[in-house]
Amino acid sequence: MICGSFNYAPVFDQGAGLLSDTRMDYPLDMDTYNAVDSVRPKTFTDDFTEQMEISESLYGENIHFHLTVNTLREALMQDQCYDEALKKRVLDVFADRRRKNGYLFR
Repeated sequence: MICGSFNYAPVFDQGAGLLSDTRMDYPLDMDTYNAVDSVRPKTFTDDFTEQMEISESLYGENIHFHLTVNTLREALMQDQCYDEALKKRVLDVFADRRRKNGYLFR
């Protein structure tokens, strides 16, 4: 990185909401939708929906995403580091969360 220039920071998977622990808690051979149902955040409550409701009650609806499934799919197709099973899981989790929390996506 050149001094004075900026790059996007990665999204950190706080609490494994994206099933990032593929070695122990959420192996790739585990059904994605069963894994999504079993994951729990590791912050001030163990329910993602409750965390969102608490945040919105305090600060309003300030979080919005502009990412589509197709945009994510295109980005994943360009990646050379991760295997196809992991890329499929990322797409499945994203699509599921997008369906559940559609109001967050514009």
